[in-house]
Amino acid sequence: MMDLASNWTTDAALGCDNSFGPTASSCETPRFDFTLLFEQSILNIAPCALLLIFSLPRTLYLFRSKPKVLRNRIGIPKLIAYAALVSLQLSLLVVWSVHHEALTRASLAAATLSLADGIALGVLSYLEHRRSIRPSSIILVYLVFSIAFDAVQCRTLWLLKTNVLAQVSTATLACKLVVFLLELGEKRHILLHPWNNLTPETTSSIINRSLFWWLNDLLLRGFRKPLSTDTLYEIDDSMKSERLFHKLQDARQKWSNSCVPHRYRLLFATCDSLRKPLAVAILPRLFLIGFKFAQPFLINRVITYIQEKNDGDGARKDVGYALVGATGLVYLGSAISNGFYQHKLFRSLTMIRGALTSLVYIRTLEVSAMSSDTAAITLSGPDVTSITRAFESFHEIWANPIEIALAIWLLARELGLGCIGPAVAVIVCTVAMTRLSNFMGPAMKAWNEAIQQRITTTSSVIGSIKEVKMLGRASSWTDSIQLLRVAELQRSKKFRRFITYMNILGNTPSALAPILTFGIAIAVSRNGAQNQLSISTAFTSLSIIALITNPLAKLLSSVPSFVSCIGSFERIEAFVDESQNAPSTPIDTRSDASIQTDITSSIELTHLPKRGSAIIVADDVSFNVKRGEPPVLQGLNISIRPSTLTVVTGKIGSGKSMLLLGLMGELHASGSLKLPSSGIAFCSQATWLVNTTIKKNITGPEDQEIDSEWYETVIRACALERDLQQLRDGDESIVGSKGLTLSGGQKQRVALARAIYSRKQVLIADDIFSGLDPESRRHIWTQVFSPLGILCRQKATVILATHTLEFIQDADHIIILENGRIEHQGTFSELCDSVAILKSQQGKGDDSTSEDSSDEIEQKLPNVRRQETEAEETENLTQRMGDSSLYAYYFRSIGWKLALGALFFSTTEQFLAQFAQIWLKWWTEANEGQSDTNTGMYYGVYAMFLCLGVVAIGVDCWFMFVVLIPRSAEWLHWQLLEATMKAPMAFFNSVDTGDLINRFSQDMSLVDRELPTAVYTTTFGLLSCIGDAIIIIVGAKYLAATLPVAILVLYALQKFYLRTSRQLRVLDLQAKSPLNTQLLETIEGLSTIRAFHWQSAMTKSSLGLLDRSQRPHYLLLSIQRWLNLVLDLLVTVAAVLLVLFGVTTKTSTPGNMAIAMYSALGFSGSLANFISSWTSLETSLGAIARLKEFMQVTPQEIEPPQDTLLKPSTSWPSRGQIDWQNIEAFYARKERGGDPVLHNISLQIQPGQKVAICGRSGSGKSSLLSTLFGLLDYSGTITIDGLDISQLSKQALRSGLIVVPQHPVLFPGSLRSNLLYDSDQRGQMLSDADIIALLERLEVWDAVCQSGSLDTDMTDLALSYGQKQLLCLARAILRKDRSRIVILDEAMSAVDHHTEELMIRALETEFNKHTIVSIVHRLNTVRKFDSLVVLDQGKIVEMGIPGELITESGQLKRFQNGRKV
Repeated sequence: MMDLASNWTTDAALGCDNSFGPTASSCETPRFDFTLLFEQSILNIAPCALLLIFSLPRTLYLFRSKPKVLRNRIGIPKLIAYAALVSLQLSLLVVWSVHHEALTRASLAAATLSLADGIALGVLSYLEHRRSIRPSSIILVYLVFSIAFDAVQCRTLWLLKTNVLAQVSTATLACKLVVFLLELGEKRHILLHPWNNLTPETTSSIINRSLFWWLNDLLLRGFRKPLSTDTLYEIDDSMKSERLFHKLQDARQKWSNSCVPHRYRLLFATCDSLRKPLAVAILPRLFLIGFKFAQPFLINRVITYIQEKNDGDGARKDVGYALVGATGLVYLGSAISNGFYQHKLFRSLTMIRGALTSLVYIRTLEVSAMSSDTAAITLSGPDVTSITRAFESFHEIWANPIEIALAIWLLARELGLGCIGPAVAVIVCTVAMTRLSNFMGPAMKAWNEAIQQRITTTSSVIGSIKEVKMLGRASSWTDSIQLLRVAELQRSKKFRRFITYMNILGNTPSALAPILTFGIAIAVSRNGAQNQLSISTAFTSLSIIALITNPLAKLLSSVPSFVSCIGSFERIEAFVDESQNAPSTPIDTRSDASIQTDITSSIELTHLPKRGSAIIVADDVSFNVKRGEPPVLQGLNISIRPSTLTVVTGKIGSGKSMLLLGLMGELHASGSLKLPSSGIAFCSQATWLVNTTIKKNITGPEDQEIDSEWYETVIRACALERDLQQLRDGDESIVGSKGLTLSGGQKQRVALARAIYSRKQVLIADDIFSGLDPESRRHIWTQVFSPLGILCRQKATVILATHTLEFIQDADHIIILENGRIEHQGTFSELCDSVAILKSQQGKGDDSTSEDSSDEIEQKLPNVRRQETEAEETENLTQRMGDSSLYAYYFRSIGWKLALGALFFSTTEQFLAQFAQIWLKWWTEANEGQSDTNTGMYYGVYAMFLCLGVVAIGVDCWFMFVVLIPRSAEWLHWQLLEATMKAPMAFFNSVDTGDLINRFSQDMSLVDRELPTAVYTTTFGLLSCIGDAIIIIVGAKYLAATLPVAILVLYALQKFYLRTSRQLRVLDLQAKSPLNTQLLETIEGLSTIRAFHWQSAMTKSSLGLLDRSQRPHYLLLSIQRWLNLVLDLLVTVAAVLLVLFGVTTKTSTPGNMAIAMYSALGFSGSLANFISSWTSLETSLGAIARLKEFMQVTPQEIEPPQDTLLKPSTSWPSRGQIDWQNIEAFYARKERGGDPVLHNISLQIQPGQKVAICGRSGSGKSSLLSTLFGLLDYSGTITIDGLDISQLSKQALRSGLIVVPQHPVLFPGSLRSNLLYDSDQRGQMLSDADIIALLERLEVWDAVCQSGSLDTDMTDLALSYGQKQLLCLARAILRKDRSRIVILDEAMSAVDHHTEELMIRALETEFNKHTIVSIVHRLNTVRKFDSLVVLDQGKIVEMGIPGELITESGQLKRFQNGRKV
C-alpha cells in the first residue's frame, strides 16, 4: 500500500514536470521552481545545441592553425578532467535510461546531447590549448551558463527526491566546475615567439577581460612604485597607428567617389574603417538595455511583496529570497554588460584617435613648404579630442530611441494614457534640440579656430624668444597672446551657452515627464478612487519615466555633440585636401624604401644620368607658390650636368631660394622640367636641426648603421672636430630646440655635414656661408666644394646659392638672377667680362677678420642638474597631484566667492531633486491611508519642486560654464604665459619647445574642458550620492550599520586606484610632448625632409611616438572602466542588502522601500559618476600640477629690487655711451657651476661712435651683445649713458635699444604691426606714405606690392630671407628717434653685396648720430667703422682703428695675405 502511494505521488509529480510549465506552481505539491521538462528543453538542450553549432567551425579553423605553445604538462589535468566529465555524462545517460521515475519527453535527448557536448568540449579544449593564444571563449561562455543551468536542474532533482539522478547530476556539475577553473588558466608563459610578447589583454580569457582582471598587475605596480611609459603594456597590433592609417586611407579612397557631401566624407570613412571595433559594442549595449528594463519589474515586485508581507497576506519566504537573487542577477548583469560595452567603446575611441592623428601627422609631410601654418597642432590636439569625445555617445544615438520606445510602452501598461506625457516631453525637447544642434558645430569650429590662432602665435613667439627679448617685445607679446586667450574664451562662451541650454533641455524631460504623466493619468480618471496613485504604481512609473528621461537626456546631449564634431572632421579634411594639392613628394608609409615622386605632365623625374647628359633640365619653366597666383620665377631655361658645381647668385629678392625650392619640386611648375628622383641633399637658408644629438642630426632620422670612417671624414671636412672636442658630451650633445645651444655658424656646418654624410648625388645649398668667418669659409670650400673637395671626389652635382663670390671661379656653371628671371648664365670665363660683380672677382681676394682657423663653441652648455627620469618625474608630479594645495590653487583661479556661489546653486539643485521624490512618497502614502486626499495640492507642490529643480540646473550650469570657467582659464593661462616669457635664455636653451607648446595646447585644453567639467560633475555626483544614500538608508535602517564599512571600502578603493590613475594621466600628458615637438620640427623642416626623401623615416618615427603615447592613454581609459565595474559591483551588494533587509525584516514600509529602490537605481549611476568624476578631477589636476611645478621650478630673469630700481626717462638713452667694466659672463649662473664664456671684458664706446666686433664664429661676439640686453648672467658693471643696467628693469633696458637681429624675425600679424611697435608713439604718428617711402628706399616695397600691402598678413607675403632682413632694418629705422644706440647682430651676413651697400648707406643716413655696435664678418664693412674690436675665446685680443689693425695687425694681415693665395 505504501509502495502504491509512493508511485502515485511520483507519477503525479512527473505529470506536472512532464509539462512545459515553465513554473511548477500548479503542481500537486506547488514549489517555487521550473518544471523538469522546461529545464531540460531550454536550460539543457538549447545550450548544448548552440555549443555544437559554434564549436564545429572553430575546430576546423584550429586544425588549420599552427601550434602556438611550448610542449608542456599543463594540458594533462584538463584531459583528465574532460575524461571524467565524459564518463559522468555517459553515466548520467545510463541512469536516465534505467530510472524512469522522473523521465520526461526530453530527458534522454538532453542526456545524449550533454554526452556529445562533453566529447566536443574535450576535442576543442585540446586544440585551443595547443593552437590559440588565450583560453577558449566558446568553452568558458558555455560553461558559465551550463553550470548555472545545471545547478537549477540539480535542485529540482533533489526536490523530487530522485536520489541517484540527483547524485550523478551533482557530481557532473562539480566536474564541470573543475573544468571551468582549469580553462581559466592562461598560457602567456608557455607561448612561442612572437606570441609570447603579446599584451596581457590579448592573452587573457573572456572572463578575465569581462572583469578587467588583466589590469590588476598594472594597478598593483602603480600602487607600489612609479610607472614609466616603458613599463606599461604595449598596445596590440589592431591599435597600431600605421595599420589604422592605412585602413582610414582605404576608406577615404572609397568614400571620395561617393555622392555623400564632402563635409561628411571623412566622418563616414572613419566609421567605415573602424566598423568592426564599433560594431563589437552593439551586443553588450543590447544586453544593458535588457537589464535596465528588468529593474522596474523588480521594483514593482519587491514593493508588492513587502505590502503583502506587512498586510499578513501570507507572502512566501522562498519568493522573498528569489527576489534577493533576482536583484543580484539584474544588477550584476548590468554591471558586467556595462563594463564590457564601455571598454569596447573606449577601445574604438582610442583607435579613432590613432587613425585621425596619424592622418594629420603623415599629411603634414605633404603640405606646402611655403606655408608657415601650424594648424596641424590644433587638428591633432583639440580637434581630435573633440571628435573622440563626441564619439563617446556614438552608440547612444541608436540605443536611446530604442530605450525610449520600450519605456513608453511599459509606462502605457502602468498609467494608460499618461504614457503620452514623456512622449510630449520627448517631442518638445527633440524639436528644441534639432534647432539648437545647428548652431553647435559652427560654435565649436569658431572656438577651435581661435585656439589655433593662439597656439600658432604662441609657437611663433616662443620659437623666436631670443629675438623677442632683444627687441623688447616680451611684454607686448605677453599682452597680445593673453588678449588672444581672452578672445578665444569669449568665443568659447557661445558654445558654453549652448552647453547650458542643452543641459536644461536634457534635464527638462525628467521634470516635465512626471508632471505630464501623473497629471494626464489623474485627469482622465473618472472617480476619486482611480485618480489616487498607489505606491507601487507611482514609483514603478517613476522608474520607467527615468528609463525615458535618462536616455532622452543623453540623446539630447549626444546628437548636438556628435553634430558639433563634424566641424572638426571638416577642418581635418580641408587640411588633408590642401596637403594633397601641394607640390610635394608623396609618401608611402608601407615601406621604408626610398620614396619616388609622382610623375606629372609638367615634371619629369629621372634616375641619375651618366656624365654628359643633363640631370636637371628646365625648358621655359615658371614657378609659383600657389596655383593661379602670378609666378615668382618665369621663363627659366636651365641645363645642369652631373658632377658639376653650379653657383646661383643675384640680389636679395631675385628668386635664388625660390629657384632652389622649385628645383626640388616644392613649387608649382609650368613648362617642361626634369628633376632627379633619387633624393637631394639640402641645406636650407634657415638651418633646420632637430632637438637631438649632433650625431643624430648629421646621420639623419633613418635607422641605418653609421659608417664611422665616412662620418669622421665629414666631421673633418666641415671643421667640426675642434667643436666636438670642446663639448662635454662630444657629438652626443643635445643641440636644443632649433639648435639654440649652437652658434649660427655651427648650425650651418652641422647641416652641411648632414648633407654630405647622406651621399646623395645631388646637393643643393642655400647661402650656407652667411654665418661663417672667412677662414671657416675657406676651409669648407677647400675641403668640400673645390675641385679637390669631398663632393667632387664623390662625383656629386652641387647647386649653391650664395652671396659669397670669392671662390666663384671654381664654379662650372653660374646663374645670375634678377627680378625672377635669369639675367645671365654660363661659365666664369664666359661671364666675367660682361658681368660687373664677376669682373670684380678676377684676381681679387676678400678681406677677412681672423687668422685662427680653429672654432670654439660659442655657447658652452651650462652645467645643468641631472635630468629626472620619466618615472621620477611622474612620481614627483603624482605626489603633487595628490596634494590638497592643488585644489586651493585651482579654486584661487576661480575666486572663493564665486566657488561658494557655485556650491550653493549645486546644493539647491540637489535638494529640490531629492525633496520632490520625498513629497511623492508622502503623497502616495496619503492616498493609501485616506480616500479624500487633496490630489490637486499634492500634485501642484510636486510640479513646483520639479520645475524649480530645472531652473536651478540651468542657473548652476550657466554660472559654472559661462562665468567661472573663463575666469579660471584666463588666470591660469596668464600664470603660465608670464612665467614662460619672463624665463631667462638659459631656460630656453635647456627645455624642449614642444614641451612648452604642449603646455599651452594640451594642458590648457584640459583646463578649458576636462578639468571644469570634472569639477562640476564631481560636485554634482557627491551631492547626489549623499542624497541617495540617506534615502536608501531610510528604506532599510539596517543598512546604516554597513555605512562605515562602505565609506572605508570606497576610501581604500580611491586611494588604491588614484595612485595609478594619476601616474597614467601624467604619462599621458608627457607622452604628447614628443609628438608636438616632432610635429613642430617637421613643419619647420618640410623642404629638407622631402629633399632627402626622409618622409618614410619621419613617418615611422611619428607613428612610433604616437603608438607610445597611446599606451598611457588607452590604459588610463581601461582602468577607468575597471573602477566603474568595481563601483557597480559595490552597488550590486548594496541593492542586494537593501532587498534582503526589506524582505526579511519588518522595519521597512512600502513607501520607504519604494523610494529607496528608486534611489538605488540612480545610486549606481551617481556613485559611478562621483568616483569617476573625482578620479577624472584628480587626474585632470595633472595639468594644474604641471603648471604649479612649472611656476615653482622655472627660473625668472633677475629684476632689481624696487628700492634700487631706476626708471630712466622716455628719451633714454639720449647720448649712446656704453661701458663694459670687468665683465665675466655665464650661460648658467656662476653659483651653479656655469663656465664663463666671456673673460675680463672692458670696453668703452663713446656717444655716436661706430664700433665693429669681429672674430671667428664662437669667439664670443653674440655673447658680448647678449650681456647688453641682460640675456646672460654676468659679473662686473655695464652702464648705458651712465645708468647701471643691472638696476633697470629688463623691459626698460631692452625697449631702450634698437636692434637688428642676426636672423630676420617677423611675427604673426600684418606687415604694419611688425614694423611699428604699439608702444612707439612716433611710429603711430607716421603716415603710410612715410613707411612706404622708407621701404622704397630699401628696395623692398616692390616685393611687398606683389603680394599685398602694409595690412597684409605676413603669411601671405612671399619674401626672401634677405628681404625679411631689410624689413627688420626698416623696423629699426622707424624707431630711430626712440634710442641713440643701434645693435646689429650679423645683420648683413645673409645679403648680397648690393643689398649690403644699400643697408650701409641706410645706416649712414638714418643713424649718422647714433652709436652703432655691429658684429661683422666682411672687411669691406669693417673699414667704415670708427673702431674695430677683435674677440677670441671670450677675450678682447685687439682693438683699434680698422685701417690700422688691418694693415698692422699680424693676425689680420696674415689672414688677409693667406686668403690671396
